[in-house]
Amino acid sequence: MNSKLNKLVLDQRILFVDGIRPDQMSGGRTSTKNILHVLSLNNDLIYFSTSPTGDKLNRLLYSVIIFPANLFVLLKIFHPNIWGEFLLRLSPVICFNFLIKYLWFRPSIIIFNHHSTFYLSRFVRPKKTIYIWHDVPSLKKTSLNFRSGRFNQKACAVIQKLFLYTKGSEHFVFSFTDRKFLRRFYGIHSFLLPIFLGSPPEVDRKMHPNSWLLVGNWGRIENRDGAEILFREYCALVAKSSSNPAKFNVAGFGADRFMRDLLARYPDELKCLKYSVTSEYSQLGNFQDLALLAPVLSGAGIKVKTIEAWSFGIPVIGTSQAFSGIPASIWKLGGMRVKSLAEMAAICFDQVRVPGQIIQLRPQKAFMAYQSAIED
Repeated sequence: MNSKLNKLVLDQRILFVDGIRPDQMSGGRTSTKNILHVLSLNNDLIYFSTSPTGDKLNRLLYSVIIFPANLFVLLKIFHPNIWGEFLLRLSPVICFNFLIKYLWFRPSIIIFNHHSTFYLSRFVRPKKTIYIWHDVPSLKKTSLNFRSGRFNQKACAVIQKLFLYTKGSEHFVFSFTDRKFLRRFYGIHSFLLPIFLGSPPEVDRKMHPNSWLLVGNWGRIENRDGAEILFREYCALVAKSSSNPAKFNVAGFGADRFMRDLLARYPDELKCLKYSVTSEYSQLGNFQDLALLAPVLSGAGIKVKTIEAWSFGIPVIGTSQAFSGIPASIWKLGGMRVKSLAEMAAICFDQVRVPGQIIQLRPQKAFMAYQSAIED
């Protein structure tokens, strides 16, 4: 973990306030698990989640009583917008439970993990406050092919700063772009955190030609929209040819429901699609596909799936958003960037030229370059 963070938290009483859903597979969940593991080694640590936990009934009841946060969650589902990003856990119930934890545990350090928890820092004064930015809301695209204008970015930054207690606080990010943006629009100096701690165990991968992997939390619109366009573009190519070479492995939380709903909407257009579904998996290294496809058209921060794939030696073919927050000198080692999802579909369709190009990529070298850049 970042040496700066290690020095701050060593032998301290830490209250870790988590805004990431613990019950759903996501990039934020992956990086948070790694942080919690390291924090628990040499510190007195207590965990507080602002998300619904437990069985379905408990989660349902919790989701109902956390007004008005539940309204902002619904708004984000049906109308994604940067303005509601840091209000997803805004609730008197959450605040009350947090204050109980704080008064009972009396931590010397509080770590607020995700911008939806930052407003809670206004109610307490520990010795040190640490903010972990998984992404910066002001940088998010609010819809396909649309990035918030500079005025909206500045306005969003000004409003979010009202939720921060900046005196004596420290800020950590995962993305090179986020670090620059925090300094420019927020006037905040931040430090980089690695997503993974060292290199995962080596996995003997036997890449299957013409097999392509897509992973993500399929309840999130930024994952669904890109994959939908990719599949439609690919099937359009198949319709013009007698060939149908590609198989797609769709993995992650909600994958089965996403594919079922997608095929119900486009039964004729996508009838040629060859796919499999993996709703749960332990690590990306278990997959044997030729490459990871990242048809991401919106979002912000760094894409954990890109770094995780590299760590297991899996090349990544993605949009510019899939490599956001990563210097070109690094992502070019292990990735191929496409200008459009039509181009990505054409890559999946090409059985001759593309596999050779993918084999030439060096994903593990990209991972080590990323780790070295973070440490510097």
